[in-house]
Amino acid sequence: MAGIHNITDGVATVGYWVAPWARRRGAASTAMRILPTLAARLGHVNMVQATIAETNTASRRTAERAGFAFAGTSGEHCPDGDCQVVGLAYRLNL
Repeated sequence: MAGIHNITDGVATVGYWVAPWARRRGAASTAMRILPTLAARLGHVNMVQATIAETNTASRRTAERAGFAFAGTSGEHCPDGDCQVVGLAYRLNL
């Protein structure tokens, strides 16, 4: 499951979730390549941002491989099991 969640001031926030049985098959990588293209087609988006749990190393690597750059903490928290952890911002300029 992947999508554009919100667009504010030219920044599209995106996210994805992959079921445990479907992981390590390229679904997240494909989403992170396609979502910026879709956002760019909207015409008023100049940056795409994903907020990723600090503890989610695999997702952070996926974003980096798709061209997203680490931009610091996002000011949001992300779920990690039953806990909430620091969210990290990854951004891609269009």
